[in-house]
Amino acid sequence: EHRALFWSTVGRLFARIPDPPVETKPRTAAEFVERAFIRTAKDKTKGKQAWDDLSAAILLEPENAQLYLTRASLGMGIDGQDLADLRRALEIDPKLGRAYVRMALMTNDKGDQAQAWALAQKAIELDPAEPTGWGACAWLCLMKHEYAQAVHYYSRAIELNPLDWVTRYMLSDVLQQDERIDEVKILREISARGRTLQ
Repeated sequence: EHRALFWSTVGRLFARIPDPPVETKPRTAAEFVERAFIRTAKDKTKGKQAWDDLSAAILLEPENAQLYLTRASLGMGIDGQDLADLRRALEIDPKLGRAYVRMALMTNDKGDQAQAWALAQKAIELDPAEPTGWGACAWLCLMKHEYAQAVHYYSRAIELNPLDWVTRYMLSDVLQQDERIDEVKILREISARGRTLQ
């Protein structure tokens, strides 16, 4: 009688313990992309695995420009591979301004500011509603200490994406460097409010 009660109790106890989650292998490009983002969000050192996931997604959807852009944006491939991904993205979608933004940033990192500026301008020309093109132009102006121009480009980026508190904060830094302190106070207050809304 005690033995039956013991095993009955043990059975009920183990029935309450959930099975460990089973990680299923992605089957679609979207599932590979989702896993890539989850990996990099949880652990920045998982970039290589995320790059591999995006490569698998590209094999499934080789005509998806966003996949090439996303893989290049990880920056895990060698520069030549990242650049090849961006060129392929532009072959598929010639109006993909964000590909030009990424190229501009890569080119600027290599010290070619004139080419970086041309690429950032191309991004704005192709997709004027994409805030990252305006933000890239602002950043390049900031690097040259052209504060008035940086303010112009950051302001336009904020008009296009008012919830981007990082860009608003960058604009406040430019205003501060340009000694426009009153505007900085207003912008920082707006930025702080925007962070609480997200």
